[in-house]
Amino acid sequence: MAFALSQLRVPIIQAPMAGGPSTPALAAACIRAGGMGSLGVAYLDAERIAQDIQQTRALCGHQAGPLNVNLFMFPPPVDLRPAQVDRAEAALRSIAEDLGVPAARLPAAPWHPPLAEQLDAVWSARPEVLSLHFGVPDQALVQRAHALGIAVCVTATSLEEALAIEAVGADFVIAQGIEAGGHRGEFSLSTDTPRGLPSLELVKLIAPRLRIPVVAAGGLMNGADIALALRAGAVAAQLGTAFLLCPEAGTTQSYRELLKATAQQNPRAIRFTRAFSGRWAQGVENAFMQRFDSLDIILPFPAQNALTGPLRSAAAQRHDAQYQSCWSGRELARIREMPAERLMQVLAEEIARHH
Repeated sequence: MAFALSQLRVPIIQAPMAGGPSTPALAAACIRAGGMGSLGVAYLDAERIAQDIQQTRALCGHQAGPLNVNLFMFPPPVDLRPAQVDRAEAALRSIAEDLGVPAARLPAAPWHPPLAEQLDAVWSARPEVLSLHFGVPDQALVQRAHALGIAVCVTATSLEEALAIEAVGADFVIAQGIEAGGHRGEFSLSTDTPRGLPSLELVKLIAPRLRIPVVAAGGLMNGADIALALRAGAVAAQLGTAFLLCPEAGTTQSYRELLKATAQQNPRAIRFTRAFSGRWAQGVENAFMQRFDSLDIILPFPAQNALTGPLRSAAAQRHDAQYQSCWSGRELARIREMPAERLMQVLAEEIARHH
């Protein structure tokens, strides 16, 4: 039987944050504290996914709890014009020079691991939950997960997306408000700047229309926020930005320093960009976004992600947050720095006071 959100001791899901912040240590800490831990493994191959799941389980010890493994619904491959690629590569040369590394070159496709191989690792490890971002899976995938006792959830940014998720048999929906950091889970590949409802309004809109549970995501930083989400109709809350300064998170030191400085000095410097991956994602504005946020030279996702990856890695190695993708939600000013288990305990205490 698939996992049900009602089994959570604390109604909190640690958001899967692919690309670094998501770690087995962070997921395990949240599980030990009574919530759901998540692994953002969208860019990892099957072997690494299996290793991360195994490590998370080991770190949980005897305190078994729900683990969520998150994958992306990557779009079909596209044929890029050579001139289009040349322009995108040329735009990055000055950044490579600043970092003292070779100019970025778009590698040959495919630009992501095959979903089928990633799923094989999930089917073998059988985490309690499989979550998906950027689209609706087919019913066969959902049925395979259910046959193995794995619950399925999908991110929705609108009522229409939520209804489509329910229609394929998913077990619950992540209602991602416009405040959420990281990649926006909308199904379309629109180049228009995202516009959407705040998380609480989105929950109030879709929860009465669905037969399956709804999880609130976006802008939730403390127990009072979570209590409001529960009263709005959510059965749990998903938090990402709130965990970025936890020592268990894989947030680089320079990324951490930028988050803290922004939270204290300029908390409004959070915006959407397509510059890093080709899809809209929200984070702290930095030099990379300012210099490369022109829509006419950005390759489609995930080609842009593959093109900029080496530069982002080089920036991380050089402790330069100005050229890393430093994702964050809009409520960064309220971030707290403490171990993940302690943060979970504080959140649970706050929920009890406000719910």
